[in-house]
Amino acid sequence: MTLSIDNATPEEWDAIVQAHHAGVVAQSDDKSDHLLRRLNAALEKPFGDVPIYWRCLAFALWQAGYPIEHSIGGAYWNRTPTPQWSQKSLYRIAEKPEELVLPSIDWSHVAARWKWMAQDKDGQLWLYHAQPEVSVESGWWFVEGGKNTENHEAGEFASAKKGTGDWRKLIVQRPEGV
Repeated sequence: MTLSIDNATPEEWDAIVQAHHAGVVAQSDDKSDHLLRRLNAALEKPFGDVPIYWRCLAFALWQAGYPIEHSIGGAYWNRTPTPQWSQKSLYRIAEKPEELVLPSIDWSHVAARWKWMAQDKDGQLWLYHAQPEVSVESGWWFVEGGKNTENHEAGEFASAKKGTGDWRKLIVQRPEGV
């Protein structure tokens, strides 16, 4: 049997309202780690045993794009694009992935020797003469065997725009002919 909020009793709706006023239910754009941890702690039992306000919040976050993980007994978890919200299943909410937007710059204003631009973990943008590699330990990009003089801060350029998402993917190559 699949659960639905369509057949919620007046008492269950009252619980949802009370939970909202108590701060348990937050706006769907709340990115609080604390709320996600509290919700996942509440979801550590069969979905049918979870109070309805937590079920509603899980459903709302799924609607807002948060990935849902499903398990029958809790040993193995799988991402499910379309959760069935089964009474006996376990569910948890994964963190919403940040959209990947690559950094950008008006390359026509950048000296021709700079062929790559990358964004470090701390958000700094750098230009490189050769394709840099990621140093996960430091959170920086570097050119193998290079010196510090072989990169240049891109933030000096007004056209430089930071990217978003996993910093290890925030690298762009200068287009041909620019």
